[in-house]
This record gives sequence, structure tokens and C-alpha cells, in this order.
Amino acid sequence: MKTVENIQKSFEKVEFASLKSCEEKQDEIILSCNFIFSQDISDQTLTVDKKIKICVYKDYPIRLPKVYEDGEKTIKHYRHIYNDENNTFCLGTDFDIYERLAPLYKFDMFLSIIAWFLVDEAYYSIHRDFPMGDRSHFQVGIKETYFEYFSVNSLHDLQIVVEHLYNTGNRMNNKLCYCGSGRKFKNCHKGKFDRILNNAYLKRVFNEDLERLGVTQ
Repeated sequence: MKTVENIQKSFEKVEFASLKSCEEKQDEIILSCNFIFSQDISDQTLTVDKKIKICVYKDYPIRLPKVYEDGEKTIKHYRHIYNDENNTFCLGTDFDIYERLAPLYKFDMFLSIIAWFLVDEAYYSIHRDFPMGDRSHFQVGIKETYFEYFSVNSLHDLQIVVEHLYNTGNRMNNKLCYCGSGRKFKNCHKGKFDRILNNAYLKRVFNEDLERLGVTQ
């Protein structure tokens, strides 16, 4: 459960963002904050100076916050902004975000995800390229997430991975990993399997995404 007090403590832990105000509502806390910092990337220094609004649900991390520019919209022609009333930021697929926050899901880590989004946008505004890689939106982006995570190239292969994930237990440990790395499964993708099975947030999002993709368990 998120409170104004522990949100304030999260901002005290970071140097790149400062909290200006909080508006507490029944189900959420609306934060107005400034992200002002410099970051070296690809042999250049990028400067970020943005006013940001964060909608934090009180049941965080069950629901992830919504993030968008506060006031005038200065980020334009950037594909990772949703075309909604607030121009909400697309920070990644839910699985990407939960995986980056795991295992502690501290709010200061979520602030770091916002900061890297702003660095990526600043770089793109100059070079029209994504220094840390790119991900599509919606169902295509969800497929890309799991293809990369499990080192597969098709939904058929993902289906096989899911069957291994839920049905084989430890029987694959000493067999060669399905990905073709030449290593035993326990020394290759087992850690990623266990990460999902042992983490309630990742497992929930993973199962929801499988349903969207038409992959059965």
C-alpha cells in the first residue's frame, strides 16, 4: 500500500527527481515532480529537464502507475507516447516493468524507469534512434517481450516453453536447454522460469499475456 509518506521517502533516495506536490484521492495519489539530470550515453551527455505527473495507485505494485508530462507537452513525434488525453508514457510492457522492478518493487526503482525513458526520448529527439533498443506496442510488443525473454522466434515455440514451464518441474534440469545454447537447462533458462513461477506479479502478468496471445497453459 502506497502512502504519501513512503512516496516522499522514495524521492529522497534519488538525485534525478524532486517531488513538488501530492494530491491524495480515494484510490490514487497524483504526484507533480521535476526530473532534472544529465546522463552520459553513446559518448555524449544528454540533459533532461521535464515536469512530470505520476498517478500512483494506492495498491502499487498490483497496479502500475501512469506517467505523463505535467502541463505543456514538450515531447512530440515520439512513438512511445500513447494517443490518449494525457499522452501517457509507454514505459514498456507490464512484464518488462515488473521484471525490472523485481524482486522488491520499490517506488524509487520505478522512478529510475521513468528517468531512463526520458533519456531514451532525449537521445531519439537528436538521432532518431533508440540507444537501448525498441519495443512495439500492444500485442506485438507482448510477443517481442517473451520471444526475447525465452529466446524463441514464434508462438509455437512459446507454446512449447509454456508447457515446459508448467508441466516438467525439475525433470529438464540436466537436459540440454531448449534454446540451443548447448548448456544444461539448469545452467541456462531455468533461472528465468523460476523467476516467473516464484514471483506473484510476474506470474499474474505472464498468464494474462498468454491469454491475450492465445497460448494455452
